[in-house]
Amino acid sequence: MILIYFGGIFINIEINRKNGVPFYIQIKQQIIGEIKRGTLRVGTKLPTERELSEMLKVSRNTVSTAYNDLEHGGDLKAYQGKGTFVVKEAISWKSQSFKNNIIKFVDLGIDEVLKIGMEPEEFLDIVNQRVHEKSMH
Repeated sequence: MILIYFGGIFINIEINRKNGVPFYIQIKQQIIGEIKRGTLRVGTKLPTERELSEMLKVSRNTVSTAYNDLEHGGDLKAYQGKGTFVVKEAISWKSQSFKNNIIKFVDLGIDEVLKIGMEPEEFLDIVNQRVHEKSMH
């Protein structure tokens, strides 16, 4: 676990190198978690891609992918020469419908499935199996 100071606050970002989850997704999920908790607020400046990649000992491209995904999702905004900032408030997360939040997680899964060449139907079979297993408990 790495304690990172930026925007006047400390947050913990942990990269699990053994769980098989791509590093950029781990970074992205943890930043989203900090936004949801209100730790990262609108206007907070994030470390540069280079700074965060050095702190986490991952490639700059990994951080870039996470930041780009978060920017496309409306959570972050990069300003040329100024940095990358949080633009989504925690309140907006709470006001979003539950369905939209689930869709984001499903989309992440689908993106990963397509990247590794798995057929969408195979992914759907896995999801259905997991839903069945969870509903039995």
